[in-house]
Formats: sequence, structure tokens, C-alpha cells
Amino acid sequence: MILIADHCVYEPIIQALKKLQFPILSIYDIQDGRADYTVMQACLDNNGILITLDRGIPSQAYAFEYASKGLSVVLLRWKSSKQDAWQEMTEVILRESKHWIETAERETSIISVSYKGGSRPHAWSDISPQIIKHAFNKEIIPPDLFRDDSTT
Repeated sequence: MILIADHCVYEPIIQALKKLQFPILSIYDIQDGRADYTVMQACLDNNGILITLDRGIPSQAYAFEYASKGLSVVLLRWKSSKQDAWQEMTEVILRESKHWIETAERETSIISVSYKGGSRPHAWSDISPQIIKHAFNKEIIPPDLFRDDSTT
């Protein structure tokens, strides 16, 4: 598994990790689109774990059923976008990423991360179905993502 940084992860973080020869890709290394559902699909296609600051991704992954397809997401929960926050995020990725990969290999997960609170993994099955409501409010869901399998 490889870590894939979403478009909202600050470029200095990705560049610092790449300079350290850390195995991380930017989503732009594998695709051009920015739509969340294409980012999530690209992570699945590349056996990646999505790293994001986008708090809407977990509900969208759940709504789009990417969680059941094997997508694991690391949600960086920083309130600041200042340079010192970039350093903290880089440190946490370096320190915690092995654990994230091990967790994702055992069970697809949403891993909530903060500098002081560390990493808290949650199995998708433990997350309330109520979060799906947030996905419908946040982004227009492409109609081809939902199909009625009961009619086939």
C-alpha cells in the first residue's frame, strides 16, 4: 500500500516527504481530476490510502460505497493552515504511517489524526450510517455511482 495525498494536502508537506524518499504520491501524480469521487477511485485503483484534510471525504466514501470497496482514509484534523502546522503534519505522517498501513491492511478504516491526540482508527463498520447525509449536502453525487443491484 502507498499513501496518496489529496489535493488539499499542502504541497510543502508532500515535497518534504518526497525529499526524504518517503513513499507518498500526490493525487496529481496519478490523475488530473479534483472531484472527490475520482480521487477516491484513483486511490483504490493504485492500492493507496488517501490522506486528506477534507472532512467531507469520510461521509462521501461511505455514501459512494468506496469504504466497502476497500478504501482507507487518513483524515488530518488540523484547524490551522500555517507553516508550523505543515511541520506537525509532516512529523505525524513520518511517525504514524507504518501504523496506518498495518491498520488498513487488516481492515479498511477511517483514521482520524491530530497532532496532540495521535491516530484513532475506526473500522468503517463502526461508523454511523447517519454520516451519509453529509455527503448529499456537500457534493452532487454522479448518478452512475449508484445502481440498483437488486434488479439484475
